[in-house]
Amino acid sequence: MDGSLPANPRHFDLLLKQLGSVERAERWTAQREVRELTPADLESLVPQILRLHLIRQQSGFTLLLGIFTFPIVLLGLLLLFDAVFGRVSHGPVFLSGIAGGGLAVRRWFLQRQRISRTLNSLTDSRLVAPLADVVHYGSAAQKVAALALLQRLIPRLRPTDLASLTPTQRDTLQSLEPDRKAAPISVA
Repeated sequence: MDGSLPANPRHFDLLLKQLGSVERAERWTAQREVRELTPADLESLVPQILRLHLIRQQSGFTLLLGIFTFPIVLLGLLLLFDAVFGRVSHGPVFLSGIAGGGLAVRRWFLQRQRISRTLNSLTDSRLVAPLADVVHYGSAAQKVAALALLQRLIPRLRPTDLASLTPTQRDTLQSLEPDRKAAPISVA
């Protein structure tokens, strides 16, 4: 990406998918592309990053919900096929239901791992400014996600990164860690 034109959302989706890749080379290439994004492109990437964090945060509930609804769906299929084909259908329906449930759980685990790899691969400290804005102006759910991401990014801040923060962003970051042992977040 040359940085002169804003990236489209499809490119961001592909970029986030590459960041979650199992292959290190693909992740490294995607991280390099993130470093080459303009600040405006990085800012438009933040909502997708927050969405991924919320999905990861809610994934435990979705798995639990799936585990509880699975027997109900399987029982419904058994009753339906029993009415249509008789008792001979019980074995195939039960086996296909168990196989389908196993594949769904496997897909859930793989999806959660991919989202975790994606979020852990986002190490660009320029994301701190838009995330600080989300903490200051965003909804409660967005604030929680942004705070979790900021916990990993704040220790990576350099003085050059701090110079690009607005006073509101700096105040927001200082309010996050009032008893921080490191140097306070300020620009000299």
